Amino acid sequence: MDMRCRTVCVPLLVLLLSFLTAACGKGNDSQWASPTGYVPVNGAESPSVASDAGASGATASKTAGPKTASPKTAASQAPAKRATTSPAARKTTKPKPQLPAGSVPDFLVGSWSGGPGDQSGRYLTITSSGKYERGFSSGGVESSGTVIADENVATFYDRSGGRERAGLTYTDAAGIIVLSVDYAEQGYYSYVPV
Repeated sequence: MDMRCRTVCVPLLVLLLSFLTAACGKGNDSQWASPTGYVPVNGAESPSVASDAGASGATASKTAGPKTASPKTAASQAPAKRATTSPAARKTTKPKPQLPAGSVPDFLVGSWSGGPGDQSGRYLTITSSGKYERGFSSGGVESSGTVIADENVATFYDRSGGRERAGLTYTDAAGIIVLSVDYAEQGYYSYVPV
C-alpha cells in the first residue's frame, strides 16, 4: 500500500467504522485507542513504516483509526421515556346528551314493520312514554331515543345526540293501517302495525 492510499483510505475507513459503531450502539471511545505500532502521519493515524510487520500486505489489514468522538445520532442516544397512563385514564368519555321527555299521540304507540318506500326489513317501536327504537328486522338497532310528536310532525332525538324531523301520515282505510313517515334525512318510509 503506498503512502497516498494510507493517508486517504485509512481515515475514510475510520470514519466509516465510527458511523457503523454509532449505529450499532457501540459508541464507547475507549474502543478506539490506538493499537501498538500506529503513529500519526499527516494528522491521521496509520500503520508505522517502522512497525514489526515485515510483509507489506500484513499491515494493511490493521485498520484502527484515530480517537474520535462518535457522532450523536438518534440510534446512539437513549430513547426519551414517555409518561405512561392506563388506557382507562386516556379514554375520554363523551357525556351522553340529555334527551327530552317523549310525548306521542296514541295512534303512534306500538310496533311497526316496513321500510323505505314500499320495502320491508325495518322496524319502528314507539312506547307510550315516547321512547323509540328503529332498526333492521334481521337484527341491529339503527337508532333509539325519544320522540316528540303531534298528529303531523315528529322529532326523533337519538341517544348519540342526533335529531331528525319527520312528517307523519296515519291512514286507516277499511282496517288497513299504514303509517307514512317522511324523514328529513332518510326519506319516505311506510310501516304497518305488527
